[in-house]
Amino acid sequence: MHVVLFEPNAHGHRFAHIRRIAPSIAALPGVKLTLVTAKESLSTPEFAEQIAPLRDQMVIEASRSYPIGEGNTYLKAAAEGLLWTARTIRPDHLYVPYADGTIQIAGLRRRTFRFSFPASVELEGLMMRGEFAYPKSNSLRTRIRHALWLAATDWAPFRTIHHMDPIIAEALAKRRPGLASRVRLIADPVEAFTPTTKEAARAALRIPVTGRYIGCVGFQDTRKGIDYLITAFLASKRRPGDRLLLAGGQEGPIKSLLASGEPAKAVAEGTIVQLARYISDQELMLGIAAMDVVATPYPPDRAHIGSSSIVIHAANQSRPVIGSNSGWVGTTIARFGLGRTCDVLDQPAFSRAIQEALDEAPSYTPPEAAARFVQFHRPENFIAGFCRRLRERLNLPQPQGLREWSWVMQAALPAPAQT
Repeated sequence: MHVVLFEPNAHGHRFAHIRRIAPSIAALPGVKLTLVTAKESLSTPEFAEQIAPLRDQMVIEASRSYPIGEGNTYLKAAAEGLLWTARTIRPDHLYVPYADGTIQIAGLRRRTFRFSFPASVELEGLMMRGEFAYPKSNSLRTRIRHALWLAATDWAPFRTIHHMDPIIAEALAKRRPGLASRVRLIADPVEAFTPTTKEAARAALRIPVTGRYIGCVGFQDTRKGIDYLITAFLASKRRPGDRLLLAGGQEGPIKSLLASGEPAKAVAEGTIVQLARYISDQELMLGIAAMDVVATPYPPDRAHIGSSSIVIHAANQSRPVIGSNSGWVGTTIARFGLGRTCDVLDQPAFSRAIQEALDEAPSYTPPEAAARFVQFHRPENFIAGFCRRLRERLNLPQPQGLREWSWVMQAALPAPAQT
C-alpha cells in the first residue's frame, strides 16, 4: 500500500507531527511511504531537525513551490497541491496532518465541481481549528460564515477528520450530523520528559539560575498574547529575582515591544530573559522545566482556536499554568486542575494573577485529572489514533493499552462556562 503524507508547510507543529507518525507508518507491513512537501521547506531548520533523520524511511517529493505564509493564497495552493498529489502520485491512502483551510477549500471546490478527487484515494486529515464552537458573536453574518464553514468541511472528500479539541469535535458532530461518523478525537502528542530540577534546566539553557520564572516557550506572537504577558508581568508586584522567560522566535510586534521603553530596560537588566530564536524540542522541554509557572494567555480577542500543546507540556512536567479564562485553554486548565485562569484582557487582574501564581507555585500538586490528561496525550496515543484507519485497511490489530478520552473525563472537574 502506498501511503502519502502531504505537508507543504514546515512551520509550527507540522513537521513535528510528521516526525512522530512517519516511522510508525513506514514500519507497517507492505507500506511504501512518501512525504510530499514544498521546495521551500527543504531549507528550513524544522526540516533539518524533524525530517532529515527520516530520509531512509520514506521518499521525499518536493518538486512544487508554495507561497508559505500568505494566508488564503497558500491555502488555495495547498488545495491544488493536494489534488495534484492524488492525481499524479495516486497513493492508496493520503494523509493531510494539518488540514485547516485546505479541507474547506477542497469542500467548496468539490461542491462546485472544481475538485474531482480520485475515488481510489482514501483521504484523511487533522484539523486544529473550529471558531464556530467558540462564537464571539451571534450576528447573522457570523452565523452564515460558520454554517458555510461547516458545510464546506462536510463536502470535502475526507473519510476521516481528526481533531484535538473535544469541544470542537463534539460540536462538529452535533452541528453537522453527516460528520458524526467521520470525526475522531485525537491526542495532541507530548513526549515524556525525564524530570529535572529548575536549576539544572536553567543551566542547560544558559540563563540565570536563581529567582522565580514565569514564561512561555514556542513562537512568541500576539496571537498567544505575549504582548499582554509582557505588560502584565512588568506591572505586577514582583519580588527581586522574578523573571519572565520568552523562549522562541519572535513576531515583529513582539520584537518591537521588547526593543523600547520599559520592556527594553527589563531586557537589559535581565528581568526579561530571551531566547529569541528557533528552539529545538529538547530546548522547549527544558524551557518548561526551567519555569515555576507557565503562561498561556491566548486572549479571546485574537485568532487562536483549539488546543495548545504548551498547556500539555506544562502538565507533563507538573508545572502550574496561568492562562486565559476563555476557549480551550480556560476550559482545560479548570477541568483538569492545571493551574489558574484569569481575564488576560484586564491588565491589573492579569498582573495580580501572575503574582499569586508565582507565590502558589511551590505548593502546586497535580490532581488525578491532570495525570490522566497527560497520559491521554502521550505520543503513542496520537500515533494509534492517526494509524487506526490505516491498520483497519491493512487488517492489522490495534495497539493494546491505549487511553480513550472517556477515561480522562471520568476524573475531570465540571467544565466552566465559556466566556
